[in-house]
Amino acid sequence: MRHQKKIITLIISILMVSTMGNAHALTQGWGIGPNIVNLTDGLKNATYQQTIWIYNENDYDSNVSIGAEGEVKNWLTFYEPDNLTVPIDTTFVNKTSSKDFILQIDIPEDTANGVYTGTITITPKFYNPETKEYETLVNLNFPINMSLTVTGEQNLNVSIESITIDDTEINFDAESFIQ
Repeated sequence: MRHQKKIITLIISILMVSTMGNAHALTQGWGIGPNIVNLTDGLKNATYQQTIWIYNENDYDSNVSIGAEGEVKNWLTFYEPDNLTVPIDTTFVNKTSSKDFILQIDIPEDTANGVYTGTITITPKFYNPETKEYETLVNLNFPINMSLTVTGEQNLNVSIESITIDDTEINFDAESFIQ
């Protein structure tokens, strides 16, 4: 029985390796930087920019998806460096070269002071020379962790100008409970 389990495990392992697609998927070379974006004194209603770079060490060109998650997701927009008016969610990286894109952080005016986190995810689409298409054979996600500390003046003073309470209980005057 033990011998059969080893043989079955070996067969499954061989099948998994043989069905993974072309060998390119096993020899990917990528670099992403920086791996952390840390804004320590972000002001409300302010805009900040950070250059992010992707290095493609492979011998083929690649499309790359760019996305975001977390509390700061809606504050982030990505741009090509030469066009800061059209947001992107993908970019193209030539073989054995690097590519920059711009991360723009727009902190909303009504944000409370505090620390907000999120993650930018870079996902290369691998070039399959057999189909001559970009596809995700092996899903490699490169995370860039974010920590944004929002500071500045907050208006925490609140005053109540009036309260209106209707009498809702028989024989109890609601105003008698307000002091």
